[in-house]
Amino acid sequence: MSSPFLAIDQQATYVMTITIPAVRAGSRFAAMDRCLHGAQAKFTGGISPLAIGNALFDWSSHLANALFRRAEIALNAMVQVDR
Repeated sequence: MSSPFLAIDQQATYVMTITIPAVRAGSRFAAMDRCLHGAQAKFTGGISPLAIGNALFDWSSHLANALFRRAEIALNAMVQVDR
């Protein structure tokens, strides 16, 4: 799948070239924003980076408040390392 602003090599996961059409100067920045947001969406699987950050903060704050759950996770990690 390719867009007029972003050419992606189908065999690799990196961006090969970015072509920006010759348009008004103001909309050129809009085109670059679309390219950036397209790359972000590919990296995050279409989920908002803010939503990912909020979920990570929520998870870590709950874990920080669960002393014995952290101890259980640490114990499980030590058991698995010992295998």
